[in-house]
Amino acid sequence: MEHPSPETSAIINHLKIFPFFFGATLYDFPLRQSLKHPNNSFNDISAAIETMDCLMSRCVGILRAFDPFRIGTVDIIEIPDYLVSMQQELDRELDIWRTSFSRFLQKTEQNDKDKSYLRVIEARWHVCKIWLQISSYRDEMVADRFRNQFERILELAREDATQNRVSGAESPSYFKFEMGLAPLLHFVVIKCRYLDLRLEAWSLLRTVGHAKESIWDTSILYATGRCIIEQEHGIELPLRATKCLLENACWDHTLPSDSRRIRDSYIEDEEESHIQCDGSRVIRKRIFLFVPHGAQRELRKVQDWIHLLEKFEA
Repeated sequence: MEHPSPETSAIINHLKIFPFFFGATLYDFPLRQSLKHPNNSFNDISAAIETMDCLMSRCVGILRAFDPFRIGTVDIIEIPDYLVSMQQELDRELDIWRTSFSRFLQKTEQNDKDKSYLRVIEARWHVCKIWLQISSYRDEMVADRFRNQFERILELAREDATQNRVSGAESPSYFKFEMGLAPLLHFVVIKCRYLDLRLEAWSLLRTVGHAKESIWDTSILYATGRCIIEQEHGIELPLRATKCLLENACWDHTLPSDSRRIRDSYIEDEEESHIQCDGSRVIRKRIFLFVPHGAQRELRKVQDWIHLLEKFEA
């Protein structure tokens, strides 16, 4: 397809993000920079989304390239110079995009639908900036530097929830083709260790997340987030977040040590029905968590379970 239509190009640019979420590397799926919008400039929301799609696919691709160094399979001192250069170049381009985005917001009027799209785009920018900065670090403590950015992502999600309530559409539709707020909130849940913020992000997943957002199943994101919070903070959470939980819980808000922080995880496909102690039935999947162990911080695999809500209800 040498000359795809603008609509087809936009879809391709959006789909370019996803191979890297399933473990593709730069060698498997080389990055190609779009030249349609030079200097990441844009004059409408569609162009803003398309440029962010290109930037985010590059960000996740670079993250995957750093994975062997980040998780310790290759010595951190062996990070190649070209990879660092790619990281720094993309960071500059993200800053340029943000300047263009700010100008765009100032000079255009938006209706509620536009504002919803713009909130997701801005949240994606924050996730890219954080993810890119932490990608080359082996310890997870570096993510603690970005509390302000995590707070901004939550602020955007709160605004979306408020808009839904005001418009009378409190329950998002079942499916959304584009990336919505759910995977971005999940990023906050797994990378932000400030317990108050990550609990709110966990709760907002069910409030603003569509049941299916492109490749993401929000019920699995929600259950995985619960498991990771429990493991890292040594607490027990209910299957559903409640307002009372967020306002009245008296947990220790000390940041977890680096040795408790989960580096990666994967979930088995098979589901099973499980009867809990109180007699209730839950659907669960086996999850494996990779956590550092010993003085050398070698990763070990720890088995746990995620419990899925039988019917996901926002």
